Amino acid sequence: MLSNGLLSPRDSLDALVSYSIAEEGTNTLYIRLVESMLQRREDYSLVEVEMVLNYFPHGLWKDDPALTRLRETFYHPMVEMIREHLSKVDTR
Repeated sequence: MLSNGLLSPRDSLDALVSYSIAEEGTNTLYIRLVESMLQRREDYSLVEVEMVLNYFPHGLWKDDPALTRLRETFYHPMVEMIREHLSKVDTR
């Protein structure tokens, strides 16, 4: 389904979280799902960011330094959203 473009970026997020929770995904599957998610045009919701941060196997990145750029691109919109929300509640 990924190879044929049948999963939307939102569907890819759902699949990524489902496989992560079940601990059934492979590194190749996770990378392909991340690549699909990078095509996303709408912002992530806080629930979606929480799902990725809680369930995604973040150790995937340490196995291959060549994935550094993909990792940074994947996390960037989520980190920015968290920063934005933190600045709203920060009282310093």
